[in-house]
Amino acid sequence: YRLVVIQIFIIHLNILLTMSEPVIIAEIEGEEALEWIKNKGAVLVDVRELNEIEQIGYAVDAQVVMPVSVFSASFLELPDDKPLIMACRSGARSMSAATFLKQKDFTDMPVVNLKGGILRWSEKGLPVKGVAAGL
Repeated sequence: YRLVVIQIFIIHLNILLTMSEPVIIAEIEGEEALEWIKNKGAVLVDVRELNEIEQIGYAVDAQVVMPVSVFSASFLELPDDKPLIMACRSGARSMSAATFLKQKDFTDMPVVNLKGGILRWSEKGLPVKGVAAGL
C-alpha cells in the first residue's frame, strides 16, 4: 500500500512540475466504457500492479496492463491512435495517469478515466476475471 501511495505522489509531483494549464479529464461509467471498446475501438489501460490484477481484473479484450510503477517510463508504448480508458482500483491512480498523458500531449484521441475503477465495475456486475472473481 505504501508503494502505491509513493507512486501516486511521484506522478502528481511530475504533473505539478510540468503543468502549464489545468487539465480536465472526463470520467465515464463502466457501461459506457464497454460501449467505447465495442463501438469506438477504445483500449482499457489498467494501471494497477500485477498482483492486484491477478486478484480481480477487467474481463475485456481490448486491454493494456501498464502498472503505475512503470507508467512514466513506458507510456509511449500505448496506442496513440485509439481512445484510452484509464482504469485502476478506485479511479485515483488512473486519473493521475490520464492527467500525465494529457500533460505530455500524448495523443489527440480521447483519454478518459473509468469512474470508480474495478470496485465500481465489479459492484455493477460488469465482466471480471481472476482469483477474487472466482474465475
